[in-house]
Amino acid sequence: MDASTLLPKLVLLLPYLAVAVLTLFVSDFLLTTRERSNLSKQILTGNNAVGLRRLGLYLGTLIGFSGILAGESSGNLTTDLTNTGLYAVLLIAMMQVALWVNDAVILPNVPNSAAVRDGNLAVAATEVGSMVATGLIAQAAIGGANGGYLPVIAFFALGQLALVLMTLSFSLIHRKCDLVREVENGNLAAGVIMGSKFWAYGLVIAIAAGGA
Repeated sequence: MDASTLLPKLVLLLPYLAVAVLTLFVSDFLLTTRERSNLSKQILTGNNAVGLRRLGLYLGTLIGFSGILAGESSGNLTTDLTNTGLYAVLLIAMMQVALWVNDAVILPNVPNSAAVRDGNLAVAATEVGSMVATGLIAQAAIGGANGGYLPVIAFFALGQLALVLMTLSFSLIHRKCDLVREVENGNLAAGVIMGSKFWAYGLVIAIAAGGA
């Protein structure tokens, strides 16, 4: 591919890159608002949990955004950018709902944002897995969203339900230790195990969503 064909493609990519950057900015702003803390101060004090939580948010969001870019083009730049923006708003909402599900349902006995603000790496690791799983599900659902927004929302809801059911199953699989309680108590090993399971199961759900 020579420069004469590469340059127009790079120029065409710039508006989509701008939407991706804006999507990350809004997502980060909403997360910082949820945490009720000064992000710069948390970074300067070396709060690894805050950094780890954002790894999950950024990775999950961009994985989901790649599904938007993989969708079919309408042949009109304005229409494509409008659709990209609308799906980006939906993606932002899905990531925020995923955080709420983590806080209210998966880890109900501890306020996640307060725990992360206090440096609980286990909670942050669990959220990383959940947000990456959400991003994978969104990528598959949005990328094959020939039926519009409702199938995307439906697969997202089913995916979150599946993650909740998987959390309930952990007590049966790990009978000698309560993984959820260990995560809430700051056990990093438990958080990594839960987060890894979410990540893996999210990949399976995403493959099923893409196939459907």
